[in-house]
Formats: sequence, C-alpha cells, structure tokens
Amino acid sequence: MKKTPFVGILAFFVVLFTMPIGHMVMVLIESIFGHNYQYPAATVLGLIGVLFLFLGVRNKDENTSTWLGFFAGLFIWTGWIEFSFVYFASHLEIAPFIENGEVATKPEYLLLPSSVGIFLATMLYFFFNKDTRCHFFRWFHRHLKLNIGKSSSASGRALSTITAMETIYITWFFYIVLLLVYDETLLGKYDALLYSVFF
Repeated sequence: MKKTPFVGILAFFVVLFTMPIGHMVMVLIESIFGHNYQYPAATVLGLIGVLFLFLGVRNKDENTSTWLGFFAGLFIWTGWIEFSFVYFASHLEIAPFIENGEVATKPEYLLLPSSVGIFLATMLYFFFNKDTRCHFFRWFHRHLKLNIGKSSSASGRALSTITAMETIYITWFFYIVLLLVYDETLLGKYDALLYSVFF
C-alpha cells in the first residue's frame, strides 16, 4: 500500500475514534458541574487546550507537536466554542426543536448555523494563503489557475498551531453542513443533498 493513502486512512480512523472524546467531556462537564458551574469548567477546558497548544509549539518533534495540536483544537472547540453556543442559546432563551414530543435538536445547535458567514469569511484567509499545504485548497488553486504566489519553505512551520486550527475548522464545517442539510425548512425532508452527504 502506498504511503499517502495509508496515512489518509489512518488519519480518518484516528479522528473518527477520538472525536467522541470531545462529546464525552462536554457531557461530563454538564452532568458533574451543572448549569451554574459548567461555563467556568468549560473555560478551564479551553485553557487546557491553550496549554497543549503552547507545549506543541515549543516541541520540536513533529508527531508530538501534531498530537498536542489536535487535542488543543479539540479542547478549545469543546470548551470555548461549543459551550459559548450553549451559553448564548440559554441566555437568549432559544427553545429546542421538538419533534414527536422529543427534543430533536438542542438550542445551541439551532444557533450554530448562524456562524456560517464568519466561517466563510475567515476561510478566505486560509484559502488565499500562498503557504498553505492543504491538498483540498491546492487542488482548487491548480484547477482554477489561481496564481497566488510562490510558497515559502515548509521548514519552521508551527505544526501544532496548524493542526489545532484545522481541527477547529473541520469540526465547525461539518457541524454547519449537517445542521443545514437536516433543516427541513431549507431543503425539505428527503432532499438529495441530505442523502449525498450521508453516503
């Protein structure tokens, strides 16, 4: 097996089996600390992510730096970003989406898709970054013949920071996609896009 597909497949399964850690930590924070103290606890979780990021930036080993960046992104997303949606959904008294008498979508996830504009605007910075190593972005650069300048040397890149930001943005992207395609008021109940995303 060639190295590139193997690395990609390995990365897929690593993310698949580690992402539930973020959800587990979120549920534990909510159940252990309760409504009054879950936000300070979430703030501390985000700070732990920042500590991991700091340690990753200072670490010279690429593998260790990448792992620290991954968990930094995971904890920052869960502690600071996801819980910020929980807080403001509660503060604004957004009601959950009820279907057949049960909660189908929590209030924070009804609020989250409103961040799509910020997501797209900030993605422009990464998309037009001439030093990007993202194969997805570089594919568009090549096929759309976007001459954005010659990239500089890859040496000295902050792999921990890059991995943390990629983790946050990929998580953010798929939350938005799933919540939008599941919204029956936008695309209908059995839209083709929903099935294409699922498969």
